[in-house]
Amino acid sequence: MPRDVFISHAGDDANVAVEVCALLEKRGLKCWMAPRDVAAGSVWDEAILDAIETSRVFLLILSKSANDSQYVKNEVNRAFSQRKPIVTFRLEDVAPGRSLELYLARHHWTDAFPPPMGARVERLATSISSLLDSSATPSATPGAAAVVPPSVRPTLGARLMSPLIAITKGIRELGTRALILALGMLLLGVAIAGFAAWNLKPTPPKPVIRTVIDLPPGDRLAVSSLPALALSPDGKQLAYAAFRGPISQIYLRPMDSREARSISGTDGASEPFFSPDGQWIGFFADGKLKKISVNGGGAVTLAVALTPIGASWGSQGTIAFDPSGTVSPLMQVLDSGGAPQQLGHFEKGENYQTWPQFLPGGKAVLFAGGNLGSDSHIIVQLVATGERRSLLAGTQPHYATSGHLIYVQGTTLMAVPFDPQRLEIKGTPVPVVEGVTFSSTYGSSQYSISDTGSLVYVSGGSPAIQRKMVWVSRSGVEQPLPAPEQAYRDVVLSPDGQRVAAEIDNQIWLYDLARDTLTRFTFEGTQNLNPAWTPDGKRIAFRSNKEGGTANIFWQRADGSGGMERLSTYENLQVPRSWSPDGQFL
Repeated sequence: MPRDVFISHAGDDANVAVEVCALLEKRGLKCWMAPRDVAAGSVWDEAILDAIETSRVFLLILSKSANDSQYVKNEVNRAFSQRKPIVTFRLEDVAPGRSLELYLARHHWTDAFPPPMGARVERLATSISSLLDSSATPSATPGAAAVVPPSVRPTLGARLMSPLIAITKGIRELGTRALILALGMLLLGVAIAGFAAWNLKPTPPKPVIRTVIDLPPGDRLAVSSLPALALSPDGKQLAYAAFRGPISQIYLRPMDSREARSISGTDGASEPFFSPDGQWIGFFADGKLKKISVNGGGAVTLAVALTPIGASWGSQGTIAFDPSGTVSPLMQVLDSGGAPQQLGHFEKGENYQTWPQFLPGGKAVLFAGGNLGSDSHIIVQLVATGERRSLLAGTQPHYATSGHLIYVQGTTLMAVPFDPQRLEIKGTPVPVVEGVTFSSTYGSSQYSISDTGSLVYVSGGSPAIQRKMVWVSRSGVEQPLPAPEQAYRDVVLSPDGQRVAAEIDNQIWLYDLARDTLTRFTFEGTQNLNPAWTPDGKRIAFRSNKEGGTANIFWQRADGSGGMERLSTYENLQVPRSWSPDGQFL
């Protein structure tokens, strides 16, 4: 019987595979996995071969054990030879072994960490469902199948393929020595090709090319909460911010060269972006928006930008930028200088506008906007009139000349057909590349696109910093707690000193010091943040988007009973910090 998903796993990972299978089947995806689905009396090998052949998507549970399993290697090889879409679910921070690396497309990766597992499988299910919804025609060549989703018809994919540049080193590696670039021929919107009625003549498929570029010894990419890289409009130059010592600078590397040179005058730079002709680089440094020629010379200051989040250089000689996060709407300034002018405007309940991106011709601009307590939405606005329209949930938009809107949802780059004349979405969004480095601080992803269709991105998922909880004496001496390392934020001690409330992955967790147990505290809503204990330690207040829109303040009993109760109805974002000693005022 045909199944949606074949699950391949090592014997040591059988329990996890069963859990993943159960969660996927709750989403309506039919799974096949051994030994559960090997019928009594069947020949084991034949049952597995038949299941791979009749399943529409191949799911690999990747771990150290899977790397060592010959059975897993044989199953992956079989799926690849049949041109099945191969999706990878990593149980631990491990790279695929040499015998698996050839077959695994990085944009079909989802990590099972950090917890909770359910949220990670939810994202995995969304990715698989998108593949199942797409056309199932295989790619033209086995080589292309490693990079291009097999759902693309060869006639369309071959005509519209464009260079892919992927910086694929993990975040920990990026901090040390190397950028790994994979150059391939990939249409940014290939996964959505099945939704368009194209009538194109077939052309020969283009090869997939991969290469490695090492940073000089001691250099490290300035990957933080803001983008560190940009491609020139013609795709011939890569600019990136990197550290060579304590201060970052912008480096420029022609794509036909092995060498990158630093650009003097860009100390402390972040968020590089190119002028439309590729002759200038815009960037932020020292609380200012600046520009500098790619041929060298002094940097020119254009505007004040204390906490900038995104900029775009339009073809009409104007730069759109976000100068200060939640303080100001979008601004614009002439690239020749002058007083900045307001470009955007806040509507009711809105308190930020970030990541501007001019559409071709400069008559409209894309940006991400909303309220800090709710999901970010991509908005398009006419420059002349200020008329605007909300398109869909997401952040950091970019229009690709293939006719697609590329945007970010967590660690996934999404693509959807977009009409730049009517300013309308024309199809269904699908994931294009997964596992892209993402920072939830500003909703930013490490990627850039050229006008020629080239894509550059940093692979590694969400760079959540694993932290250890410690006691600190008044003299500064640290004593580690036995709590497991996690991406802890806003760690708050209970009044009796026996428990700790902390954020992990946008939810509040409680650590019991006496029992050495870490348990999840909040379950309703996708964002529950900023815990604040009441003076008696019986309740915890926090902000939540449980009821949508603006994040209001809720509280809940510290023993987890009774559910969440809403305390405030204010229209703008609120962040609870501390209680009065009598517990009457927050």
